[in-house]
Amino acid sequence: FPPYERLHGADAVEAVNAVPDNDRLRLFIEGINIDGDEVAKGVLLPLGPKADNAKARLAAAGVKVVPFGEDIQVVGVDFGSQAEKLGIEQGFKITAVELPNDRPAKEWMFLPAFIVLGLIVMIQRRRAKHTDPHATPAAA
Repeated sequence: FPPYERLHGADAVEAVNAVPDNDRLRLFIEGINIDGDEVAKGVLLPLGPKADNAKARLAAAGVKVVPFGEDIQVVGVDFGSQAEKLGIEQGFKITAVELPNDRPAKEWMFLPAFIVLGLIVMIQRRRAKHTDPHATPAAA
């Protein structure tokens, strides 16, 4: 099972409020920075408490966004905010947001492993009963 679910467009904006209070949001951004270099990276943006809507929560984190077709456009970054320190700049596009995926606990894999181990032990014990411990190996 994949550890994260990747959301794009309007689903990504709405997913911002699904993140628990004071947790981090996995954002994937791309664009051209102030030096003219092409940038495409993922960042962990710390979010505060939940807000009325996703745009307000992102604005509280220092990023002002507006939907632009299927993309989310960054229209402003607060000076000195964590978003600015992460390298998010005005004009970047938020291409995706990743949320933790609901998946079964990894400890469930112990169950098949113990079953296989039990089968191997059972087969080896049965094999040990059918062999004569005092027999000498045959000459080659």
